[in-house]
Order: sequence, then structure tokens, then C-alpha cells
Amino acid sequence: MLRKFNFLICLLMKGVIMKYLFLLSFIVLSPISFAAQLIMNVGGKYKYHGSYQVDKENLFITYQNFWTMTTNTPHVFQGDCSGIIKFKSGNQVNDIMCHGKNGKTYWHASFNDIAKGELGAAT
Repeated sequence: MLRKFNFLICLLMKGVIMKYLFLLSFIVLSPISFAAQLIMNVGGKYKYHGSYQVDKENLFITYQNFWTMTTNTPHVFQGDCSGIIKFKSGNQVNDIMCHGKNGKTYWHASFNDIAKGELGAAT
């Protein structure tokens, strides 16, 4: 009996049991969520400045977008994006630059990516 007790003390000191107790407490407590849900609402207007058909396979559209995003936090974001949507051989490529403002903070972002899925507004 003394040997079993000494073996458990050695394991406890090495941290083996503590690791399993920590893992067990993590599994038991993980379903409890302490985070709140973030809700974002975005709205705005699009302005298409023109479309340019260079040849059969290449179409370029220039546009500008003005947007406002509100959340269930005190933050309100406003900004605008403008750029070119390119259709090359059936593939859509977005080349867009955005400028935004949140209070006194300004930020910029650029997007140059190949679009996937359908482009459209959610209704």
C-alpha cells in the first residue's frame, strides 16, 4: 500500500496527474461560453461609373461604394471603396481600395482577388 501511495506522489510531483486534471476541467468547462454575440449591420450605396468592353473576353467596370456599419457595441464605422472589377476570360478579378473611419481612427485596405461564388446583394 505504501508503494502505491509513493507512486501516486511521484506522479503528482511530475505533473502527470495535473495535466489530466487540467484536461478534464477544460473538457467539462468548455461548453460554458463567456463571450457575447457580435451583431453587425452594413448598408450603403453603389455608384457604377462606367463599363468598358476592350474585346470579347475583357470587360472592365469602375465603381464606388459608400457604406456604414453599425454594431451592438458603441462603434460605428463609415467608409468608401472604389476600384475596378475585371472580367478576363470569364474570371472576375476585383481590384479595390477601401478607406474607413471609426471615430478618430482611419484605416485603408486593398483587395486584389479572384471572386468566388455569386456576386450579389443579400435580400
